[in-house]
Amino acid sequence: MAFSTTWSVVDLDNKKHGELTNIVAIGVKCTVTEGSYKGEWSSRFKIGSADTTSPGYIGFSSITEAQALQWVKEQMGSTAIDEAEMYGRMVINTQKSPASGTSDNSLPW
Repeated sequence: MAFSTTWSVVDLDNKKHGELTNIVAIGVKCTVTEGSYKGEWSSRFKIGSADTTSPGYIGFSSITEAQALQWVKEQMGSTAIDEAEMYGRMVINTQKSPASGTSDNSLPW
């Protein structure tokens, strides 16, 4: 079975500055699935001060999930994106592997 990967925005932090509401952080999640197995990775990315005079400026009320994901993925870079997706696949492979040995987390005496 093949792995399927989806990215989603799970949180947008905002801050009011005068008449504008700026996005200050974006929470994202990478979900990898294979059949009934699921592995997830999540993180938050701070934006800092938005340049409201920039032609690419997007206010809080106008942002879309696609725009937020595009910004995060640009900030992450392809190596970090690949690592997040590999982490999800690793979680799935761990779920599929039988545990070796036994551990009941009890004291030895």
